[in-house]
Amino acid sequence: MRKLSRDFNLIREDGSWIHFEFQSTDEGVNGLRRFRTYEALASYHHRVSITTVVLYSGNIRNPVTELTEGLNTYRVHAVTLRDRDGDALLAGLERKAETGEKIRRAELVPLALVSLMGGELSKKERIKAAFRILRKAEHVPETDMRKLEAVIYAMADKFLDRADMEEIKEEIKMTRLGQMLVEEALEEGQEKGEDNLARLAEALLNAGQTETLRRVLEDRDYRKKLLKQYGIE
Repeated sequence: MRKLSRDFNLIREDGSWIHFEFQSTDEGVNGLRRFRTYEALASYHHRVSITTVVLYSGNIRNPVTELTEGLNTYRVHAVTLRDRDGDALLAGLERKAETGEKIRRAELVPLALVSLMGGELSKKERIKAAFRILRKAEHVPETDMRKLEAVIYAMADKFLDRADMEEIKEEIKMTRLGQMLVEEALEEGQEKGEDNLARLAEALLNAGQTETLRRVLEDRDYRKKLLKQYGIE
């Protein structure tokens, strides 16, 4: 926030940008001032038109979407999924998984936003259920599955507290994404004679640091730094 870094930017076919923000607390007008600053800086530096879309978690019912100051009015597009029943979505997919019925990719995509939906289950329980369903969805292509797992984990990291994230880290170790990263580290370590790479990969995965693990696999100097930091000789 101090560096005014934006959450996500998507570039549209016409060259304009969609700026995504995720909100688990209702900042009201102060949040809009921050988003407006993000937009102004990015638009100035990149000479592009930007629209901010804010995804609000289920506990925010009526977010502030408009701010008027001086001669200008600033607006964001708010997306709230409070009225979408996340529990029902999970229950339906779990029934399909248990009976062995084929689950289509399009049916799994909403799991990426299940933490923002309404329902009786906590965000943590919904996210854990989403990971369990993905592990049983054998008909979905591997690349699509890894993308979904990565997005669900990113949402968990955004909206859950540290204690709940510890449980989610246990889930990520059993996903295809987690297994793929460890296997890749093991193969690369064997090819390059770096036997300790797999140990580092497992340590990072246990800590839920999937993005750090990706960087370790791509950057040898960074890998050496982390091996030393983790005391893996």
